[in-house]
Amino acid sequence: KNINRFITIDGMDKIEKALSQGKGCLLVHGHFGPSQFPLVALALQGHRVSQINYLRPMKDSSYIGKIIVKIKEKCESRAPVKFIPATSFMRPVFQALKRNEIVFTAGDGTGEGAFIGKYVPIRFSGGHLNFPAGPVSIAKKTGAVLLPLFTVKVGRCRYKAIIEDPLELQGGKDGSLNGDVEKFAEIFETYVKRYPCHWYIMDSIQWLNPEDDPYAKQQ
Repeated sequence: KNINRFITIDGMDKIEKALSQGKGCLLVHGHFGPSQFPLVALALQGHRVSQINYLRPMKDSSYIGKIIVKIKEKCESRAPVKFIPATSFMRPVFQALKRNEIVFTAGDGTGEGAFIGKYVPIRFSGGHLNFPAGPVSIAKKTGAVLLPLFTVKVGRCRYKAIIEDPLELQGGKDGSLNGDVEKFAEIFETYVKRYPCHWYIMDSIQWLNPEDDPYAKQQ
């Protein structure tokens, strides 16, 4: 009943326009601000929403990390949202988009040091960051509209989710997705520079040449 007291969504018209095409809407965010807030807000407003998520395996977590994972699982179980594990088969994602629903996914990786699927190393804030190619790949395969989304603090206990214009996906002449992934990275970098305290996986930046990074997988 009071969700609008805490968060507003700037760009709902872009979501409605995307859904009017009948192929679903892919909202791509970063680990930036309370990134799951708009996810819950849209669900409470009556939209059918899913998120591709990743929880660090218990065996790889510290004592405190295990407690955090349990709390996160408990919180997510109370949200009116369907969570789809990033490590599972993506059929539920394609089905949700086929039903013209909204799917959230992170555009800056897992934030847990895990690399799932293919990544594109992109120069970012003085170093480079491995951005997942998955969101672009899913959008191109399904025809879903890909909208970047970022949540910023605008007051005490108040936030605004900003939805950017849809990415125009073209792909490279060689069939690669690198150029389209870079489009999201460029938008994301402007938000990180403007609100550096909002991004909570800054340690993901690699201060290495991408060619020397064994984890960087060219698409």
